[in-house]
Amino acid sequence: MRLKYLLSVSVLSLAFGVSTPVNAQERTAGSSKPVEGVHYERIEPSQTTSAPGGKVEVTEFFWYGCPHCYRFEPYVKGWLKNKSEDVVFTRVPAVLNSGWEGHARFYYAAEALGVLNMLHESLFIAIHEKKQRLYKEADLIDFAESYGIDREAFAQAFRSFSVDVKIRKGRKLIEGANITGVPAVMVNGKFLTSGSQAGSYEGMVYLMHHLANEELALSSENN
Repeated sequence: MRLKYLLSVSVLSLAFGVSTPVNAQERTAGSSKPVEGVHYERIEPSQTTSAPGGKVEVTEFFWYGCPHCYRFEPYVKGWLKNKSEDVVFTRVPAVLNSGWEGHARFYYAAEALGVLNMLHESLFIAIHEKKQRLYKEADLIDFAESYGIDREAFAQAFRSFSVDVKIRKGRKLIEGANITGVPAVMVNGKFLTSGSQAGSYEGMVYLMHHLANEELALSSENN
């Protein structure tokens, strides 16, 4: 697990340094436009989304242990403040190997108990700023308890059947979209981009915005 993680992070580190970014300055100058096959990929076959009719779903795949996902989080938060009401945002805690499953269980348990807003960013900060080693089940449950969450309730949610189902669903989606690293963003089940393609965090956010708007325009034309 550690080797696969290090390889993924190394690839993304190089990519953020050398890829051609779709950034604000270039867009203003009119010299850069997102190109399919370069800045994003089309998913074949497209994946089923959970967004209501007429709305577009944007999905972020992440892992709490990923430093790039941690650094990408403020960009996502900024985008959320200004996104269209017709765009539905979802997160999928990626389970690319067995070592990542604990964090996925943590996310879904917090979601089930209605405390995700309290714990999501806090776990990122604890791992990447405070350098706490929070990967094992007991440590993650301790962490939730430290925020006043009932320990037994969180432990039950952590191991619940509903969380099992969500993890299986997430794995199926990851396989269907051919996701091999994080952070990655899927738009409306049709398009996928990552740091290695967008070249920067800002580039990823721009692609989220651009592709979602194109899908909304297409939906409007078809209705």
